Amino acid sequence: MLMNCWIIKVYSGSYHSEYVPESAHYPGYIHIFVLTWLGRLHVALACLWVTFYMLAYSAWRMSTQVEEGAESDDENAIQALVASFWGRFVLFVTDQELQVVVAYVFASFLGAFSNFLWFAFHLLDVCRQSIILEKVILSITSTSDQLVGTMFLGIVVQYAFVSIGFLLFKEGYGFADMDTSSCQSMLECLVGHLDYGFRSAPVWGSWEEDWVMLLFDYAYNMFVILILVAIISGIIIDTFADMRASQQEKQEDMDNLCFICSQNRSDLERESVKFATHISQDHFMWVYARFLLYIEEEDDTLLTGLETYVKEKIVSKEITWFPIGRCIAQEAGDAEDVSDREVRIKDLDDMATQVSQAKESSAYVHGLEVDMKAQVKELREQITAALNKLGEVQKVLSDSTEAEVAG
Repeated sequence: MLMNCWIIKVYSGSYHSEYVPESAHYPGYIHIFVLTWLGRLHVALACLWVTFYMLAYSAWRMSTQVEEGAESDDENAIQALVASFWGRFVLFVTDQELQVVVAYVFASFLGAFSNFLWFAFHLLDVCRQSIILEKVILSITSTSDQLVGTMFLGIVVQYAFVSIGFLLFKEGYGFADMDTSSCQSMLECLVGHLDYGFRSAPVWGSWEEDWVMLLFDYAYNMFVILILVAIISGIIIDTFADMRASQQEKQEDMDNLCFICSQNRSDLERESVKFATHISQDHFMWVYARFLLYIEEEDDTLLTGLETYVKEKIVSKEITWFPIGRCIAQEAGDAEDVSDREVRIKDLDDMATQVSQAKESSAYVHGLEVDMKAQVKELREQITAALNKLGEVQKVLSDSTEAEVAG
């Protein structure tokens, strides 16, 4: 990263038709001196990188896979030895990550002793350190066979359009970026189509177009510009989406599933088992890893009966000795005292009785409330009737008094 930033800052000049010494592109000798020694340091570190990779990973990968193949091989010792050697060689050569590392070392060597611009390729490794960018690169490299097939299809389609153009038109056509109508051979026209034909549709020399030109342009836009480009981008985008979904699913499993017993967070916490405590204490996976390493390296005569049982299961590739679907906290909870259970059941019965009594009391209070409302309503009606009678009596007395006064 530092060397590439330095090169971008101080490099001068661009394209040349003749050879130009590398020193001509840098303003002073100090830049060449520093970049040279940084490049040699980069080569040394790259060689250490590939060495450590081969010692730490390639040797383990070859030994593991060859041993797995040898277990199912019934050939004699010499054939098994040859097969083992050949298998190790094939695994060593076909290791894609090792190929990438060796390519970086080769680019580093060229950058240090040929031209500093070769260090630009190492920025790809910087991009690989990001999870998202690594998935983008993998979405391209993992679908390389599909992309190559689609590119071959594009070449065939372009060749077909060049041939149709030769058959139908008297004058050639160009593209928006380059006028290729003056090409003199099939190869020249095909190269022009492959170079510029995926970016724009055909461009004719005049504004006058007939139906044949219109149909040709429409078909070219449909099959080359839209379909082929959409196929290539769709392959990459779909692969990237699948990788991202797979990564999210794996991350969700890592966050919510126990690596040892495969129980999820919600099931454990419903039984009052804290998930964080469970995976860090009860089923800490690195404790199991150390145990497996101990079983593999310890002499069989020094193993206990339980350890011998586990080793036999490992040799036979059985995982029944793992506590799948179980943990000690759950089993301890299931094995609690019967007396404790009886006390808890009695408490629940008492609580149910109290709830039932509360419901009965509530119903009784509700009945009293209804009766009281009915009595109040009846009393209100009686008071209303009494007031009406009192009004009538007052009216009769008033009428009799007025009659006496008039008499």
